[in-house]
Amino acid sequence: AVIGAETGLSLDVPVVTNNRAMVFVAGRAPFMLPTMTAMGASVSVGQRWDALKTEQVAERIDALAMIPPRIRGRISKAFRWLTLSERDEDSLRSFLFAFVGLEGLSQGLMRELRPAATAQLRAAADHNVPVDDLIWPQPADESREPHRSALFSFAVLATALSPQTSVEDVDRFRALQRDRQRIAHGKDHALETFPVGECQVLLRRYINLVSNYQWSASG
Repeated sequence: AVIGAETGLSLDVPVVTNNRAMVFVAGRAPFMLPTMTAMGASVSVGQRWDALKTEQVAERIDALAMIPPRIRGRISKAFRWLTLSERDEDSLRSFLFAFVGLEGLSQGLMRELRPAATAQLRAAADHNVPVDDLIWPQPADESREPHRSALFSFAVLATALSPQTSVEDVDRFRALQRDRQRIAHGKDHALETFPVGECQVLLRRYINLVSNYQWSASG
């Protein structure tokens, strides 16, 4: 209605596909528009604009700009999967989207973070690291044991970025991976038991950890 009022064009009923509306107008090429849904009402406590700490915002933007482009690309891709997961109403797709983001983030950054994970392993006097998962090397042929490859990559990610919680986080990832494997291989899995929230929380936390990590300019 807003588009029609602003352009004077007579629009046909849109055809919705993949969260986009294809609009057909006589005499013009079809064009795409995003479709949006409104969430339920909520109450939030905000702050005055003049109370915003602009210095902290500027520092954060400057820090993000210093992250190497390849790392920023990985963060962007992971956040895109998280956004797709959070906006999807189907619990199966929502879970799979979040897991893809988590697996992609860990495997995409494994090589950059492996030296830091190795340093943590050497310095961990109390051995509070997922040793059993770290000492198993990646298979030469990842198609043979892809679950080991993904688990190893996440263990590196967790050890480098959050050594205090790495053991618990690897256990969480292993449980999520087990559910993903059950789905992929057609095992019985009740729809309401998909661990959507757990996967989203873990993905969001590691996106934040990657974003706040002190990356070198050559990373």
